[in-house]
Amino acid sequence: MDRRFWGVAALKPGVKATGERREFPFGKQKLAEPASTAAAREGLVAAGFDAFAPAVVEDRWHVKRNGDRTRIKTLVPLFPGYVFFGWSDCDGWRDAPHARGVADVLRDGDKFATPALVSRRTMLMLLAAGEVITGIAQARPVPALELGDRVEIRSGVFAGMIARILSFKGKKRMKAFLELEGLQQAGQRQAFDLEVETCELAKKTA
Repeated sequence: MDRRFWGVAALKPGVKATGERREFPFGKQKLAEPASTAAAREGLVAAGFDAFAPAVVEDRWHVKRNGDRTRIKTLVPLFPGYVFFGWSDCDGWRDAPHARGVADVLRDGDKFATPALVSRRTMLMLLAAGEVITGIAQARPVPALELGDRVEIRSGVFAGMIARILSFKGKKRMKAFLELEGLQQAGQRQAFDLEVETCELAKKTA
């Protein structure tokens, strides 16, 4: 983790990358990065920043010309609408809001404030998980948890991160909102819908 500071850039809708989208190996195939994040990543890198846009592998239905449907693997953004960007000098963030594909950065206050910083611990966990995430935790349910409980994810790529229970899926699985520190500091709390096995969660009491 070479960069001292990390922030969050909001994507500008409708902007396409000028170059080729990156591809990531997955088994015997290659998966293209999500088109929605490619332009901002490209623009931030061109402006001298590190850019990080983690994506999740999902199965999607694809309809062929003859009408047949087939399941394909595709990459979708883990944090839709956002890209992380890193810089080293204290004031080195100032070109980020003007990078191609970026609408603005999430700030720690009004539109003239400095960027809200993502904690080093959070970024280390995200960077360690990599740009392509293939799955989350699996296990059995913990019936003591209830809707609205604030929990900590104990294992998997999101280990150590805090979530709030949104809903349960059947008797064994649940969906939780993942709370990202950088977005909370900006006063623009953003939730991300993740499906996690309940036994991989520990209830937060404080």
